[in-house]
Amino acid sequence: MDDLSEEKKGKLVKNIKEEIENEKRIHKLLEKKFSEVTEKNEKLSFSRKLSDIVVNFVGSWKFIIFFCLFLVFWITINIYLLVGKIFDPYPFILLNLILSSLGGLLSILILMSLNRKQEIDGRQTENNCKINLKMEILMEDIHYKLDELLERQEEIIERIIYLEGRKSDFSQKKYKFMKDIFDKTE
Repeated sequence: MDDLSEEKKGKLVKNIKEEIENEKRIHKLLEKKFSEVTEKNEKLSFSRKLSDIVVNFVGSWKFIIFFCLFLVFWITINIYLLVGKIFDPYPFILLNLILSSLGGLLSILILMSLNRKQEIDGRQTENNCKINLKMEILMEDIHYKLDELLERQEEIIERIIYLEGRKSDFSQKKYKFMKDIFDKTE
């Protein structure tokens, strides 16, 4: 360090301070967790829970089978079993009214559920974007550190070669002897 000029020492100290600041920023970034499950953190209102339950049921085979059985039951009762006391005559106007009302209500519930799922997907997409950005910054930092290590390694090798050149003849012979032994063991 004695052979460094004041200007080089100043640059070296400045670089070290910058690296320390960068390390502090990287560690702050590492401390922050982005990978959260957004759906579990949300407290749902009664209407949102109900819409999810209804949509899950309506989108199942149980509902399709139940609904088909209900239609067959309704038509069978009104055509064959209630002869003379027909509850809903052949064009099944009451059944059409019930089906239209059911379709309208289910479409609203499905839209409510889809809107909530879209909000969750948006938050998850934003979360994934933050995670990807964090990983990109960390990868750049790792590459930077690796480049710095390689540069320092080259500097160290050059310094060793320089110092080896200044050694006495005896030290060089001793070093060469040790190197030969090391090379033979490999």
